[in-house]
Amino acid sequence: LSSQPMMVSPPAPFRNPRNGVQMLFFFLAALIFKHTHASVNAEKFVCENFACGQASLSNQTVQYYDSIELCRLVCGRYGNLWPIPTETLTLGRMAMEIDPTTVEILIDDDATTESKVYLNDISKLFLVRLWQGCDLTRAPSTKVQVKVRAKKYDLTLDMDTRESYKLAITTNGRLIEAFIEGDTVYGIRHGLETLLQLTARKESSGKCSVLMLTRAVIRDTPLYKHRGILMDTSRNFIPLEDLKRTIDGMGSVKLNVLHWHAVDSHSFPLELRTVPQMSKTGAYSSKETYSVEQQKELIEYAKRRGVRILLEIDSPAHAGNGWTWGPAAGMGEMVLCANKEPWRQYCMQPPCGQMNPINPNVYKVLGEMFKEINERFTTHDLFHLGGDEVKFDCWNSTKAIRDYLLAEGMGLSTEAYHEFWAHFHRKSLEAWDEAVGHSKTNVVLWTSDLTEPQTILNRLDPKRFIIQSWTGSDSEVPHKLIQKGYRIIFSTVDTWYLDHGFWGETRYHPWTAVYNYMIPAHGDRVLGGEVCMWSEYVDKQSLDMKVWPRSAALAERLWSDPKTIGYGVSGDVNQVEYRLASARDRLIRIGIQPDQIMPRWCYLNQDKCK
Repeated sequence: LSSQPMMVSPPAPFRNPRNGVQMLFFFLAALIFKHTHASVNAEKFVCENFACGQASLSNQTVQYYDSIELCRLVCGRYGNLWPIPTETLTLGRMAMEIDPTTVEILIDDDATTESKVYLNDISKLFLVRLWQGCDLTRAPSTKVQVKVRAKKYDLTLDMDTRESYKLAITTNGRLIEAFIEGDTVYGIRHGLETLLQLTARKESSGKCSVLMLTRAVIRDTPLYKHRGILMDTSRNFIPLEDLKRTIDGMGSVKLNVLHWHAVDSHSFPLELRTVPQMSKTGAYSSKETYSVEQQKELIEYAKRRGVRILLEIDSPAHAGNGWTWGPAAGMGEMVLCANKEPWRQYCMQPPCGQMNPINPNVYKVLGEMFKEINERFTTHDLFHLGGDEVKFDCWNSTKAIRDYLLAEGMGLSTEAYHEFWAHFHRKSLEAWDEAVGHSKTNVVLWTSDLTEPQTILNRLDPKRFIIQSWTGSDSEVPHKLIQKGYRIIFSTVDTWYLDHGFWGETRYHPWTAVYNYMIPAHGDRVLGGEVCMWSEYVDKQSLDMKVWPRSAALAERLWSDPKTIGYGVSGDVNQVEYRLASARDRLIRIGIQPDQIMPRWCYLNQDKCK
């Protein structure tokens, strides 16, 4: 092997032959070739005007790169970064071949024992991904040393966890040194993710090599604290391995919340030791459940990718199968209208089911569930109670409910049912507080008739209830709720619902629509947002292409909140389309099968498909 490190940099002038005859020969040959062939070298790329494309065989005046990934690493303003950093960004224009198998990651001696375990784990993940997809056949002499430290060593991962980091790369001879300082270990994790994006692969003569930038300075922090994907595992069961793969993708683009809509009226696949009847009577089958051990495994798996899991137990509507065992256990009807027909009269979607707020055993069971969930799931500051699409006709069709409301002097008006509904949420919150032993948890509810600005006041405390808005992009509801003191998570239905376009008259939202939708300026009351993958028409076979790469578009929107782009995005100053294509390549490398966003020719010839 050569003792000299392989280095690449942006274009340098071609050195002309000294002999004048030779110069004339080269000029005439190039001229003839230019007019007789429009050929390109399919495996060579050039950087021109900060854009990469296939090299013309007739052009001998530029430097070639052996892969499009390498060309974009050293060529564009933001390289292959996704999402773009928010504070400081300086990228060098030279890359050197490295030996990924000899990269050292040095952990700060001041790290706590638990933090060292975490940092060792994420370091191993980084090293595996560094050479993943590259069957190394070359061991260059350039070494890489990565030093990491955190300002605070705390493994708490919640809504207020700081994720900022600083990354610096310097090179001295054959040693590339990278230094990452995170506000927390999760900031370090993000820094390693960025460092990974400052590498590229190339193949030459059948040999695969990994290269890294020789210089970079980045200061980065997310603008929104809640950046997530909702995964629905009730309507169609999604196996654990597929949830893990989704989390892999989330980590690669710095999304930090997996909102797990685990249960619904369709099925209850979540196993609970304190209430085993839920999954035994509510799951589609014994094989389509998430065991306690699998839940723990998923929580830890997510944490090592910087992702926290927000569990949702939908209530009082969207609760049917799994809740029907009450009478047999001597606990009365805990759910009403279960599987009742005609379904359109009693619920928004079959099968029907709505909790029975006047049965005290409902709150007893909820309390048992809450205690176990709080002990297992590490995000203690946030819990989701669902709360939308309540159908008053279900409650009104039940004599016991009508008698209760009349006895309480409430009547049977819409206003009475709103208060009845709010009373259920307040009682559920009391059950949670009693189960966990404190009243510090924030509870999330979906927008609904109950959360209309004129209805919610004096019913749901803004200090405890967070509202997740799935209203349309032209709705004033979330903005009015913000004015009234409520904190908001955006999941706007006509831009961020990933299931749309595959059923009924719903409209598909391309990645550009996801990317261009801007939520109000970040602040204490705007927490962030989520794209939603409702699973009526998705299972493990179709999951990846519906989630990716559109979820990556959300990731940059909520991390960086950049300017919007036109639909002819190729010439955008931030080179969004091509950076997303690079992010898509990385998703493929870790086993995800994302949807395509452009023809291959356009991918290889930047800005020529405007």
